[in-house]
Amino acid sequence: MVYGQADAASPPEGVVVPTAPINGSTNTPSLGKNPEQLYMKLDPRIHWPHNRSNEWYKLKMEEIKARGGRKANFGKAAQRMRQQRLEAERRAEEEMWANEQGASVSTNKQPHPWSHHRHMDFGDVPQEELPSYVRKNPEWMHATAWMRENREQNLRRNREAAALRAAGLPWEHLFPRSGR
Repeated sequence: MVYGQADAASPPEGVVVPTAPINGSTNTPSLGKNPEQLYMKLDPRIHWPHNRSNEWYKLKMEEIKARGGRKANFGKAAQRMRQQRLEAERRAEEEMWANEQGASVSTNKQPHPWSHHRHMDFGDVPQEELPSYVRKNPEWMHATAWMRENREQNLRRNREAAALRAAGLPWEHLFPRSGR
């Protein structure tokens, strides 16, 4: 490391310094050379996956302020859970009443991930529903196409396994287990 710096002296006799790439650059193939490998600086599943309006942000800030700080809510978890449940029940009753009256219900249901343990991908999102900044980026579009292709392969394999299972035939070979 010392002898690899820009203004460093040469190493003493008999010391071999391995050569390393300058500035830590690696020879990564570009998108055109090897389409199976994909290198991205950003992950569209993580970095801003939702286009939200200014109205949504305003409502979210009001919701956060209404919650109070952690010190104000210390030891009141059950009370907070009850409050959230009552609010959800009140909203459900309002929606039911509005449906009975034939009025439109103004619900602002934003998309939420199924869980934190589920792998989020755009394989199940149609291309026209992707955010505009994803559609403008060719690398992200390539990634979403790859995700869609993988999803189709998984669905096809699941249908094939279900058909084999229904026929009483072995189906485990369709899902190889790694590490064996």
